Amino acid sequence: MAHMKPRIKQLIGLSGCLTLSLGVAEHALGQLEEVMVTAQKREQNLQDVPISISVLTAENLDQQSITETVSLAQAVPSLNFQAGFAPSSTNFNIRGVASYTFEGGIQPSVAMVVDGVSLARAGEFISELADVERIEVLRGPQGTLFGRNTTAGAINITTRRPSTELEGYVEASFTDDDEQLYRARLSGPLTETAAGSLNVFYQDRKGHLKNIYPGGDDGGGIESWGARAQLDLNFSDSVNLLLSGDYRDAEHGLSPQVTLVAEPSLDGIPAPGLNLREIQQGDGDPALGQRVIDDMFKINLNDKDFAEQELDSWGLSAHLTWEIDETLRFVSISAYREWHEAVNPDIDSGPGQLSNGGYGLPIALAHTSNTPSSNIPLSRPFENEYFTQEFRLEQTGQSLDWTAGVFYTDFEENVKEGFALYIPFDPAFGEGYTTSVQTDNTDELTAFSAFFDGTYHVSDTLDIYGGYRWTYEEVDVSYDSPTYLVLDSAGVSEFDLDNNIVNFTDPVPPAVHTVGEADADHTDWSARLGASWQFMDSSNLYATVSRSFVGIGADISRTGNLDAAFLEPTTAEAVEFGMKTMLLDDSLQLNGAVFWQDVEDLQTSALLPGTIQTVNLNAGDLDIFGVEVDAIWAYSDYGRISAAVTYLDAEVRDLLQPCWPGQTIETGCNIDVNGSPVTDPDAAVQTDMDGSDAPNTPELAYNIGISHIFPLDNLSFDIHGSVNYVWQDEVNFPLNGDPLLVQDSFGLLNFSLSMVDKEDRYEVTLFGRNINDEEFYSDSSESSGFIARQYVRVTRGAQSFYGVRLKYNFM
Repeated sequence: MAHMKPRIKQLIGLSGCLTLSLGVAEHALGQLEEVMVTAQKREQNLQDVPISISVLTAENLDQQSITETVSLAQAVPSLNFQAGFAPSSTNFNIRGVASYTFEGGIQPSVAMVVDGVSLARAGEFISELADVERIEVLRGPQGTLFGRNTTAGAINITTRRPSTELEGYVEASFTDDDEQLYRARLSGPLTETAAGSLNVFYQDRKGHLKNIYPGGDDGGGIESWGARAQLDLNFSDSVNLLLSGDYRDAEHGLSPQVTLVAEPSLDGIPAPGLNLREIQQGDGDPALGQRVIDDMFKINLNDKDFAEQELDSWGLSAHLTWEIDETLRFVSISAYREWHEAVNPDIDSGPGQLSNGGYGLPIALAHTSNTPSSNIPLSRPFENEYFTQEFRLEQTGQSLDWTAGVFYTDFEENVKEGFALYIPFDPAFGEGYTTSVQTDNTDELTAFSAFFDGTYHVSDTLDIYGGYRWTYEEVDVSYDSPTYLVLDSAGVSEFDLDNNIVNFTDPVPPAVHTVGEADADHTDWSARLGASWQFMDSSNLYATVSRSFVGIGADISRTGNLDAAFLEPTTAEAVEFGMKTMLLDDSLQLNGAVFWQDVEDLQTSALLPGTIQTVNLNAGDLDIFGVEVDAIWAYSDYGRISAAVTYLDAEVRDLLQPCWPGQTIETGCNIDVNGSPVTDPDAAVQTDMDGSDAPNTPELAYNIGISHIFPLDNLSFDIHGSVNYVWQDEVNFPLNGDPLLVQDSFGLLNFSLSMVDKEDRYEVTLFGRNINDEEFYSDSSESSGFIARQYVRVTRGAQSFYGVRLKYNFM
């Protein structure tokens, strides 16, 4: 489909000329529609809710061609995404707050809630967006109503319910980067008291990371399909039951490591002017290796299994609503979910062959064609299953609105990990050999909470609101885990030019086997208290203080041990002042917030320098100040201009980190293993990060967009057009502030142009994302001696792509 790109670009140019020629005709100001949200567990007008919220409707998602959760970060300036080697190692953060972890056992700081059901782990957040009615991004602690693990906020997703009349659609889209996406919906009445719906999708996209190894698979592609079915039952005028079931299956090569900067050449190894990483990346040809390193969209992997990453998930839920009387309602939400992931990362990120000793570098792999052992199973199986139950009573009164309830969850997750390390040469053995380990770690969590939240209407213009949630959780951990080997280039003695291998001076230490169980329990609380004042018609001021927490972290990583099995809970406290107002005869919506937030005992994972070992730890605190502004202006009945900007001053406090490679005392590497300042370079192993910027948190981010409908009176269709620009400041991904791992600021330009039948029967849409072809990466790290001095993860959106979407609605 490569031939599509020039043609689509020509159409983009023509459509732009059409837009300019038509212009924006002068019309009377339009009027914005009322937006309903469920941020306080009941339907309310967005402007009446004293919470900073970004709302994306189904129309917004279509205009910006957002079809998966990862792209939400480009639609909301205060929301950021960090890629990982697998879905389970990814992270979302809001206002600079996240659980910066890529190992099992750590609970998220951002809650993702789908139709009232909270997903348990960040890996479940990575999915397609099929038949979504509305997405609400709630910013700041939300623990009172949404429970633990909301120190950053919540992403509240509402899907479309079954309709009372027969309707549906079929949709297909095709892009020039070889994606096919098909979606369909059928909904309607089954009986006088029952309605049902079925949504299905299928996606097939080739990898955007081109593998130059002959016959090798490209990286980053995906083939997935899924379905969601709902049955809406009205037992009476007051009792309704919504039954939902969903399933998703995917095979993907999500995000392999891409070498961006090679390690410095070792002195005289392999020879003056040659670099081990360049030789490895070029499969023996350093010139080819440098070309691969210079192109962030190229990889060179001979492992046929590296892209065999699989995941599947399914869930059932029952949402019962009983309208007891005109003011009192009972709600029950029961859910069961399972999620399975199996990944097979080629950890050393290169085509090392046993015949040449891996070009002098250790070959660190899960079971692959590079590994001389066949008894390691495919990849890293990761799975969880859980049950949740919530009961709520909700009352709406003249002077008091309140919600009270209880919540229970029973959760279990398991991580098995097969790993093989090929050592080209070791004096203790006299020849190359392979060592392998396999972990099997589990944690089980049960939690119970009771909560109350209410709003007291002091007068027609003044509300006082507040709430409290008490939570108890208990965590059990089971270990069957050999400790991983720690190996870096420090032990290199010489390079054997004849055999193209590295000799190591010290024998490799034996692995230590950790077997046993540990348990912990924890009681904590969340709360909020605030006031809202309607100081004039359609304008509100509010002030809120809030607290939330992330539950106990269970360290079931490959370095977990019984002496440090648990991480302390993370707590967050925030103060927010906000304003929500409608101006110019309800044609302009202007919302803003100023906030301060302190986060203590941040839970995170860290990669030990020069190794492939990760550790989970509590990593200091965060001190955050920010300003957010959101605006929508209906400049006519046919056009909207939207803008959102976020400024964040997010700093790390009380944190020591291992020094980055090459860091000197002059650049901050001046702390010894005991945490004391030193002047001896040989004793300095840590750096003081107090006052540094929070990871993956741009100081300034904004987006601005315009959408316009061009009515064509003499034709059977109208033209709908939209342009959106997204920009963010530079970010640093690791906690240690390594200057080489900074992602520079970048901006992305997106576009869509649709021909829409006046009866809304069919749509033909031409779209482009990142049409200015701005390169960026979604994660950056280092592992000198194993992967690279700098390696990055590159998502599909880091280069331009164009497409066409065809949709037919039947009613």
